[in-house]
Amino acid sequence: DHLVEPLPEEGLVAATDRARFRAVEALARVDARGGTALAGPLVRAAKLVAGGTLDRERVIVLATDGQVGDEDHILRELVPELRGVRVFTLGIDQAVNAAFLRRFAAAGGGLCELVESEDRLDAVMAKIHRRIGLPVATELAIRGVGLDIDVATVSPGKLPDVHRGAPVTIL
Repeated sequence: DHLVEPLPEEGLVAATDRARFRAVEALARVDARGGTALAGPLVRAAKLVAGGTLDRERVIVLATDGQVGDEDHILRELVPELRGVRVFTLGIDQAVNAAFLRRFAAAGGGLCELVESEDRLDAVMAKIHRRIGLPVATELAIRGVGLDIDVATVSPGKLPDVHRGAPVTIL
């Protein structure tokens, strides 16, 4: 098991220029030691943002360039913590576990993006940034008029929110 060095602050802090600078400094000192141990940090992140205030959107952005093991266990622990939290995932490189990243983003009603190299990173981050903004329509559902629909068989189970400027796909 690999240890993750904590950031200077133990909880959430205001996103001031000083706090962002300190976070970048702390991340620059992180020494990658070969594994992608995400379960602990993701559960901690979900618990930190789940207790947020109602006047702010609660978002987790996961960027990784590694394989994620034990994905079923991680999702089992995390999904109950994601109520009211949107999740965006970004996989960088060809070695990422794309299936996990897609499932995690879908569970959090967010977006999954995969890039093979850092060349497209700026464009993808801009797309994620646009999607983090407040949606124009939420809590969407499918209802049949004159039809009996077994809601347990509807896929996806939770429809994604609609955001300004994002393409809407109807299958």
